[in-house]
Amino acid sequence: MQRIPDSPASGGESNSLAQLADEAGSAVAALRREVPPTPLVASPALSRLYGAEIWLKCDQMLPTGSFKYRGAFNKVATLSDNEKTKG
Repeated sequence: MQRIPDSPASGGESNSLAQLADEAGSAVAALRREVPPTPLVASPALSRLYGAEIWLKCDQMLPTGSFKYRGAFNKVATLSDNEKTKG
């Protein structure tokens, strides 16, 4: 996967929006095969406080106990063979 520069002025190559969408779609498909869905938990206290139905997305309940699981998984899953060899 190519690095996406912070801005066009950074001088690096940038991916087109279509390429980014394809890469995001590939990442989502890989994650769905490997990672359990994140539980959603209703929050009665917050719902009462804000007068709306509030649900919490509990990424801390993923196997690693961390919301960073998806990004880390995608990075490892898209490493080149050379990057994997280097560790």
